[in-house]
Amino acid sequence: MDVEHPAGTRHPVRKETLVEIVGYVGAAAAVAGTVTAFARRSDLSEGASLAITLVVTAVLVVAGLAIGDHASDAYQRMRSVLWFAAVESFGFASGIFWASIVDLGPKAAVTLAGLVTAIFAVVLWAMLRRSLQQIAFFLTVVGTITALATPSSIGSTSDLSDPLIVIWLCGMAWFAAGTAEIVRPHRTARVLGAVVVLLATLEMFAPSFSLALTLLALTSLALLVVGDWKGDRAVAGLGIVGMLLASAVGVGRASVDSEGAAVAAIVIGLVLLAGSIAAIRMSRSPDVPPMPEDPPAPPPPPAY
Repeated sequence: MDVEHPAGTRHPVRKETLVEIVGYVGAAAAVAGTVTAFARRSDLSEGASLAITLVVTAVLVVAGLAIGDHASDAYQRMRSVLWFAAVESFGFASGIFWASIVDLGPKAAVTLAGLVTAIFAVVLWAMLRRSLQQIAFFLTVVGTITALATPSSIGSTSDLSDPLIVIWLCGMAWFAAGTAEIVRPHRTARVLGAVVVLLATLEMFAPSFSLALTLLALTSLALLVVGDWKGDRAVAGLGIVGMLLASAVGVGRASVDSEGAAVAAIVIGLVLLAGSIAAIRMSRSPDVPPMPEDPPAPPPPPAY
C-alpha cells in the first residue's frame, strides 16, 4: 500500500536502491579494471586472457546466485544485470577459445562461440525469467545465425541482402512467439521482435529498395494490428512509425522524377487525411450533458 507523505517532504531513498547502486558500481569497477589490465598487457597470452574472462564470468554468475530467488524485485533486477554481463563475458571467452586456442577459421569460430554462448544464455534465462536474460539469448542466437548467412567476402551492398532477410525472419519469429505468449516475458519478446524487424527493413533499403519498402509496409501493418489487438502501445507505436516511413519513402521515390506525381500525392494525401478526420468526427458519441452535482450538505446544527 502506498504511503502518502506530507506536501513538501522528501521521499526517503529505499535501502534496496542504495544496495543496488553499490553493487552496480562494484561490478562496473571490476569489469573496467579487467579491461584496463587487458589494454596495458599487450603481451598477455591467449590462455591468460581466456582464464581472466572465465574468472570474471564465474564471479558474475556466483554473485547472481548469492542474491537468491526470494530477494526483492530490486535485487532480482540487479541479479538480472549481473547475469546479462556474464553472458557477454562468456561470449568473449568463448570467442578467444575457438579463434585463438583452437585456431579455427573466422566463420567456424563465430558459429561455435555463438552456439556455446547461446546454451549458456538459455540456462541463465531458465533460472531467471527476466527481460535481460531473454534479450541476451535472442541477440546471441541472431548473431550466430547471421554469421552463418553472411558471405565470407562482401563485394557490394547487395551481398548484405541475405543476412538482413535472416535478421528480419528471426525478429518476426520472436515477435510471433511473444504474441502467442510462448516465451516469457511476453511483452519483451513482442517489442524486441518489433524493433529488430523494423531495423532490418530499414537497413535493407541499400541492397534492395523494392523489397525493403514492401517488407516495411507489411511489417508495420502487422505491428499496428497486433499492437491494437494486444493493447500494446509500444508495438502499435512502432507500427505507426513504420507506416509513416513507408508512406513517406514510397511517395518520395514515386514522385521524385515527376511533378505530376508529386501533385497527385499531395491531393491524395489531403483527401485521405480529410476522410480520416471525418470518420473520427462521425464516430464520436453525442455530447451528453454533465450530471448535476449533488447539493451541498446542510451545516451541522449548533452545539448547545
